[in-house]
Amino acid sequence: RLELGTVTTPTNVTASGHISSSHNYIGSRQFNIPGATDNSLTQGDIIYYGNEGSIATGDIVYLKTDGTWNKSDADVVGRATALHGIALGSDASEDGILLRGMYTLDHDLGDSQAGVPLYLSDTEGTLTATAPSSTGQVVRIMGYQLGDDDQIWFDPDKSWVELT
Repeated sequence: RLELGTVTTPTNVTASGHISSSHNYIGSRQFNIPGATDNSLTQGDIIYYGNEGSIATGDIVYLKTDGTWNKSDADVVGRATALHGIALGSDASEDGILLRGMYTLDHDLGDSQAGVPLYLSDTEGTLTATAPSSTGQVVRIMGYQLGDDDQIWFDPDKSWVELT
């Protein structure tokens, strides 16, 4: 608790367990750019929930209505429009699913320019810098390219378009 007129110097706090507070957290979050190592995460919002279908680290996945995570793609409307994430391992409840954050993918995105939007690919479990263009495919921005080593800001858009 601070009293009026009290000046404090910021310090680092390190904790090895859970941190809780009886009041609001007021501050800013820092997201570091991920390195060039494939399937590396720096920071993000991670959920430890759901059953895993056939997923592996780095797969772009969607949550099915039965609570199972499976690989996503732009060819199936039901897949492309659901809740999305990046699998952080083969077990969603243990390894987690990244819902939003910084990540380095293990596949070539087709462009190396920073700021380029990334879309669901028609190849299961991957993203691409090329928007889908065939009838029946879904165009949905999933994030943005950050560097030429497939580093991305993953933040799936809540809107989408089915091509006719």
